[in-house]
Amino acid sequence: MSDTENIELTTMTFTASQLSKVPEPHREFFFSCCMATNEVNAALRLYMMAMESFSIAQKEGSYTILQVAYSSMTIAERNVAAKLYEVFHLLKEYARKTKKDRVTAFERVRTDAIDLINDWKEQPVLERIKWYRDRASHHYGFGDVKGLGELTRSIGADGDERTFIAVMHRYVGSSLYPMVDQLLIDKLVDDGRDPVEQNELDHQEIKELAKSFMMFHYNLFRVVWKFSGAEAVDTATSSVDKRLILKAGRSPLPVIFEDKDGPSPSKTAL
Repeated sequence: MSDTENIELTTMTFTASQLSKVPEPHREFFFSCCMATNEVNAALRLYMMAMESFSIAQKEGSYTILQVAYSSMTIAERNVAAKLYEVFHLLKEYARKTKKDRVTAFERVRTDAIDLINDWKEQPVLERIKWYRDRASHHYGFGDVKGLGELTRSIGADGDERTFIAVMHRYVGSSLYPMVDQLLIDKLVDDGRDPVEQNELDHQEIKELAKSFMMFHYNLFRVVWKFSGAEAVDTATSSVDKRLILKAGRSPLPVIFEDKDGPSPSKTAL
């Protein structure tokens, strides 16, 4: 059985001279969107892999491993969500900076950006991903009255019988502290909803935001391609190691790190 799979890839080449034809701030926005698309795409792959790991852990039967897999999944969720809120901010900045712009070729891009902004404003998950970005992902909200401080101050209050766990391993890279996710549940799970059910709902909404942005970027890319006059296109079939291809239901994200070659300097002394 072959360990490779043939994938068709198209390479489109821009010269610096061609890109210089794209006026500011559209050129900067184009590159920013390219960066954002790459990061959202990579974060989504990690999120899908982490969800697969959690699915495996649910069948495995160990409560400890389940907690580790759940924490890994929510970390991946917060990461992609925070990236998407940065995209929302990027779109708003572009709309603001091009308010008086008169470049006809980019009029549709600006209109589409405003439409996307308005659509995202109507999505229930938007405030949640803002909270992720500000207080539990790109920033940690230390000393923020609406951040982790808000959640930690209630610990030990009358009637609080929660328990918080940490999972330690002989390698520090495999130790994890699900206690923070247990804390965040109170903030990020809607009243009466199971955390796993909430995660699935958020996943669907986050995925729709990501898809809508990627389609927006694809259309922006077409505008820049046409405007710049770039013509160099090379489509070829490449042989790719199957381990590099993510397919639905495959490639779980490992949740435990082990050094196959023996003890590591990172070994804990606990």
